[in-house]
Amino acid sequence: DHLQYLATHSKEILPGPYEQVTQETFRYIKQNINSDALIVFNKPRALALYTGKKTTMQNWELSPEENYARLHSMKAKYYLHSWMVNDYNYKELIEYKQTSFKEVYKNWQFTLYEDTTVTTAVKNP
Repeated sequence: DHLQYLATHSKEILPGPYEQVTQETFRYIKQNINSDALIVFNKPRALALYTGKKTTMQNWELSPEENYARLHSMKAKYYLHSWMVNDYNYKELIEYKQTSFKEVYKNWQFTLYEDTTVTTAVKNP
């Protein structure tokens, strides 16, 4: 059964970093976000691997208020969100500080927000 599944689905691209929409998002980040900027994402290792950028994630044990304070003290400038990654805590964090965020990139799956209260990171020219 497993070999039949592999033969049937071997040409399919599974959800993740190899999908076209993900590659487009990573390309935008790679080309438009300064290398000194810290990006928050709930899959930080994948984002770092495919973009070469500094990444981190929220602490699942903290409230949105505590997480934002922690990330703000780290000078986290960008927050990448994918509606396909089911992470309620991360969604709460983004909703908590939505008034401080400016949407800088969006496609059907991802939204990249810039925290306008963090001033240390500058976009590449």
